[in-house]
Amino acid sequence: MRQLRASEVDVYRSIRLRALESDSAAFESGYEREASFDDATWRSRLASFAGRPGVVFVVDIDGRAEAMMGIGQGPIEAQAVIWGMWVAPAYRRRGYGERLLVAGLTWAQDLGLESISLDVFPANTAAVALYRAAGFRPVVAGDVPADPSQALTLLLSFR
Repeated sequence: MRQLRASEVDVYRSIRLRALESDSAAFESGYEREASFDDATWRSRLASFAGRPGVVFVVDIDGRAEAMMGIGQGPIEAQAVIWGMWVAPAYRRRGYGERLLVAGLTWAQDLGLESISLDVFPANTAAVALYRAAGFRPVVAGDVPADPSQALTLLLSFR
């Protein structure tokens, strides 16, 4: 596991587009939209999270990034936001998601943040189970939004 460097835009673009193409229903964005981004947009997204501190972690397997997680300081100053997490289908259920979450938790704590939030679609049951096992809980009462196309916001507090 490692943090992508600013010079690794091609690695970031490749894994992000693979994620969007493979599992489009898991993301609030789409392949066509992001495939049209220019190099400056990709560099900007890799360098920060909406102008605030942010990182992208990847897991390399046999020389190729096969899992990723983007995390950044959110609009709530003491909170990080996981904005994108994906593990290639061939490598799921091998602990890579857990390793990415640990890296994100460590990053957020080192920054002095108090919590991490994320949005996940309830139909993505494997991701929901992963986040719940890591200690994330729904921000609002109830486990599933009334509208299945609406994301569930989960929060992990560590202070």
